[in-house]
Amino acid sequence: MQLLIKKGIVAFLLITLSNNIFSQEIVSFSYPGAGQTDTSVHNALLVLMDGGHGFIRVVSTNRSNSRNDIIEWQLQEEIYQVDSELKISDTIVFNAVDSRRVYGFSKEAILNFKILLVKDTSSGRLIPLEVTSTQIEKANSNNRFSIGNAYKHISIDSMENDLVKMYFKPYDDFYKNFFSRTRSMVALSAGGRMHLIIVANTNDKSIGASCEKDKNEYKEYFGAVAKFLGIPISATEIAGSNYSRKAVEQALNGLRPASNDIVIFYYSGHGFRKGNDGRRFPYIDLRANPSQSFYEESMQMEDIYNIVKRKGARLNLILSDCCNEAVTASPAVGSPLSRTRSIRKWSDQNMRSLFMSSTKTSIIATAADRDQRSSSNNSFGGFFSYYFRTTLDNSLGLFSRNVTWDKVLSSAKSSTIYKANHTYCSKPYVSANICDQTPVFYIYD
Repeated sequence: MQLLIKKGIVAFLLITLSNNIFSQEIVSFSYPGAGQTDTSVHNALLVLMDGGHGFIRVVSTNRSNSRNDIIEWQLQEEIYQVDSELKISDTIVFNAVDSRRVYGFSKEAILNFKILLVKDTSSGRLIPLEVTSTQIEKANSNNRFSIGNAYKHISIDSMENDLVKMYFKPYDDFYKNFFSRTRSMVALSAGGRMHLIIVANTNDKSIGASCEKDKNEYKEYFGAVAKFLGIPISATEIAGSNYSRKAVEQALNGLRPASNDIVIFYYSGHGFRKGNDGRRFPYIDLRANPSQSFYEESMQMEDIYNIVKRKGARLNLILSDCCNEAVTASPAVGSPLSRTRSIRKWSDQNMRSLFMSSTKTSIIATAADRDQRSSSNNSFGGFFSYYFRTTLDNSLGLFSRNVTWDKVLSSAKSSTIYKANHTYCSKPYVSANICDQTPVFYIYD
């Protein structure tokens, strides 16, 4: 029996996770074959990224002829329905799916599997327990393996050339990225600047803490992107005591991007629909205090998009994380996610593809479609904001390939939908009150 290919079962390297941030997301593990029929030696590399995604590559070496097979699976966190107290289960499950044979000649079937982890109450970390078949309830000693302690955490900076060559081939993008990590942005970024406008309703009693989290995360993140690109950044923050429609209008009116610049407008707060406006995107609530009128102190996201696009920058990114239904609707509060620290080792090529393309691009995206609420949590911020940022971060990384804005937004959309479908938007906690949230985006050249 050849583990990792037959029976849908594996024994391999794993990683610890936690709501706290840890520095290790890459783990290696080696083990011999199981039983008399499997004489191969198996080595595995698992990469787990923030946002509940990752992949695992396994190299199986046949002892008789020294031939190698390399198999890759994608990993997706399995989110369970939270209970009435919005608690998280101590057990986290990752599904290994969408397998592909990267290299090799074996014709044996490749089956999927599950990885189980449990939270350590003393450290807060999630400890790997076992690997089992896709049907946990039917697993037995023949298709269920406990994970030992013999796994090793690795950072990209500490990865040796031989280790990279073991798991990746010269045609793999990570191989190319790893062995050609040079800065080559100068020609494209010369004269460019990033203009960042962040608007966050941090004073709101119900979602203020979540908006504060979003504001800080996006300010830090896009600041890091600008630094990597080697371009200056002009950041405008509209929150707290200076939060108002007037302040947003002044920021937009004062925007003067050059043709090679990047403009990012990000909003986190309340959103709503006006009954006589059939446009798909929401109005954003910009009241400086609750006594003001929703209808007067608001702006429509498509109007903001059009204002920004007319300025003529090379890349325009207009984002909003807010509800998109009646004014009286309350925001949905969901349970937090398990998370790891993202691997902020970015690829020049991926950064160039998204932020330095010679093709002018304008994007508008919002967290929820018509008549839907957006979900958030005070420790993670808005779920769409979280998934967009982590998906973008993963896409910029050395392990990603063929990145596009459509892939980034489509992945953030599907992750947000999946998480919302496991979150209650209102009481009582019954299936009829499970959130219905579908992010919307458009990409224009």
